[in-house]
Amino acid sequence: PLEEYLPPRAQQDLRRDLASRIIGAERRRYEGSVLSVDSLLEAPPGRVPLSVIYLGHISDFTEQSLVLAQICADIYRWMRRKGGAGGLRMLLYVDEVGGGDGRYAFYPSAPYNPPSKAPLALIVKQGRSAGVGTLLATQNPVSVDVRALGNVSTWGVGRLTRKNDLDRVGDLLETL
Repeated sequence: PLEEYLPPRAQQDLRRDLASRIIGAERRRYEGSVLSVDSLLEAPPGRVPLSVIYLGHISDFTEQSLVLAQICADIYRWMRRKGGAGGLRMLLYVDEVGGGDGRYAFYPSAPYNPPSKAPLALIVKQGRSAGVGTLLATQNPVSVDVRALGNVSTWGVGRLTRKNDLDRVGDLLETL
């Protein structure tokens, strides 16, 4: 009997969790075509492909980070399969890469290490040789691992409104 393994409250929570995965918006996670980089880059002749993967509907940061990690891992495998390139084949744009004072950032400075950091760092470091450009955007520059961005050839720093943000980013840029 189920009661031997799960108390009634846990059973109810489990039923609710399972039901939420097969009805409503959550169900969409399990429908649709398989995500592949090749399918993201498909476009009719003469058209430029544009694929947007929106993670805002996922409320849990860890789940968002896992999805971004999977996308970056797929891009890395695609890069390895395609080999080197002389020009840009793909641009990966990640908005809001920093946030939550590093705790909820996709590419944070130490001591935080979400699932998205290592695969994203791999794309930043090795993407250029395979024709994959990376554009990372944030409103919280001090939440991003600036030291790890040494391979970035172009930086754009907008207006920093807080003195400590300006000082910290300035100090980090001087060390590169």
